[in-house]
Amino acid sequence: MTLALLALLGACGSSGGFPDAPPPLPAPHPGTFALTWSLASSGGGAVTCAQANATKMVVAITDASSGAEFSQAFDCTLGDAVSGGLTPATYNLTFSLTNATGAIATTAPQAGLAIQSDHTTVVAPLAFTIP
Repeated sequence: MTLALLALLGACGSSGGFPDAPPPLPAPHPGTFALTWSLASSGGGAVTCAQANATKMVVAITDASSGAEFSQAFDCTLGDAVSGGLTPATYNLTFSLTNATGAIATTAPQAGLAIQSDHTTVVAPLAFTIP
């Protein structure tokens, strides 16, 4: 009996689990989005971030299926940026220019942005109107 039990334990191997089970799937590689923005006065003239007293351009990101929310902020003076890595999914984005006291201006949100693995998705150009 003891010999049969030892033979049975040896047959299972040290890795555990079922020998024919497939390995777990790897997590998908992240994707990113790229965006550009500009500032203009209500009269249409170009405005700099310094003139608008804006320090950051903030993107509020919501996962369209789970509702999870987070944000990424970029220095306003950049005028263009690429996000950090995002799990492939569909996201809804809102945009605001901010400074130490809060939001200065917002622009139209963009819904349904599909982020794909190992790919940079381009967001439609953003135009902020400074009051």
